[in-house]
Amino acid sequence: MDDFCSTSGDIPVLEYARKKKRRDKWPWWLQAIVEQALIVGLLGLLAMMLIPPMLPSGCGSKLQLAEAAVKPHGAISTALKNFRLDHGRYPDDLNELLKPPPLENDLDETLPYIDPNQYVFQDPWGNTYQYLYPAQRSKEDFDLWSCGPNGSCGDSDDICNW
Repeated sequence: MDDFCSTSGDIPVLEYARKKKRRDKWPWWLQAIVEQALIVGLLGLLAMMLIPPMLPSGCGSKLQLAEAAVKPHGAISTALKNFRLDHGRYPDDLNELLKPPPLENDLDETLPYIDPNQYVFQDPWGNTYQYLYPAQRSKEDFDLWSCGPNGSCGDSDDICNW
């Protein structure tokens, strides 16, 4: 009989496979554990990629929004500096930023320093941004701050431009 055929002649097998049982390097139970660990790991990676974008924004993003308005290159700070460039002085209050700048050209449309439809002078917690000119604490010419999450000014959670 041929070496590549079984004794019954219907299924070809190698001679050494008939004589010796194939032994795996790891026992079956260890292979099962490794396979399950790989599956759980892949599911964990998939969850790490898909779940965070679906979570609601927390307090950290509110802090970043307030800082983006107040810090020296923030939206309100930049609008205040642009106001000073056009008028030669800083505004008395933040509501003056909602008026369009004086232009010497013939443009029909002039936009305000801050769009009143998109921006209100309230921080992410619903408190009004505080503005003081001339500055008493900041290196800038003006003080600009948010009272922070607790709504009371003068404590450690304030977000300031100083």
